[in-house]
Amino acid sequence: MSTEKSLIESRIVAPLADPVTARNLGLMAPATVMLFGPPGTGKTTFARAIAGRLGWPFVELLPSKLASAPAGLASELRRAFTELVGLEHVVVFIDEFDEIASRRQSRPEMQSVVNELLKAIPPFRAQPGRLLVCATNFIDNIDPAVIRPGRFDLIVPIGPPDRNAREALWLAAVERLDHRDVKVDIDQLAAQSVGFTPGDVALAAQRAAAAAFNRIRGSEDPQWVTNEDLFSAVQRTAASVSSADFEHFADESLRHSRV
Repeated sequence: MSTEKSLIESRIVAPLADPVTARNLGLMAPATVMLFGPPGTGKTTFARAIAGRLGWPFVELLPSKLASAPAGLASELRRAFTELVGLEHVVVFIDEFDEIASRRQSRPEMQSVVNELLKAIPPFRAQPGRLLVCATNFIDNIDPAVIRPGRFDLIVPIGPPDRNAREALWLAAVERLDHRDVKVDIDQLAAQSVGFTPGDVALAAQRAAAAAFNRIRGSEDPQWVTNEDLFSAVQRTAASVSSADFEHFADESLRHSRV
């Protein structure tokens, strides 16, 4: 996913890794980033990769765990941010952000939680060396006050793997399979797996391996993974991202992207 990786490297990682050059140019390094897109497109992986590239600790706040605390979600959120502000460097990650930052009009019961977020984000942003990365599959469900400019610096769309990304995913998956010296048609696999997420590719590869395993157990040939196994597995694997999902994501990207 070269487009997404290049964008994240240039707009997030580089300014944080080289703050002196950024500051001399007047470039403000981001403190808050929202990643959005269909399920399974790698938003959590990108968040972890950002921490890895920076060499900063990665701390994930789980909405479900915060909500289960005796003090309640709003109080637990306040406590967590208060503690995190004390760290010198940190990437804080919140997945399923729409669960704690829902539109107050549609979910009035979230009023106190959203208000707490609105108060917690500015102090977090004020200290250098800290990055809040949030991810959501449903950016339209998030309260507009939370993601307006001044609270979230960047809003980055993370779409399903494109053709080049699917080729790379298939190449990595096939390298782990015993296909002997048979040339695997990676181009055709990528062409027939539109809408596949990384998890879909991994599932299809395992289904192909299972077909070969069953042949071996039954003393049948060939005793390795064939192209036929792979293409049959692709046909039996439903793409996680449908054409309707593609259209919805494209519309969301036009309305919400801020890079």
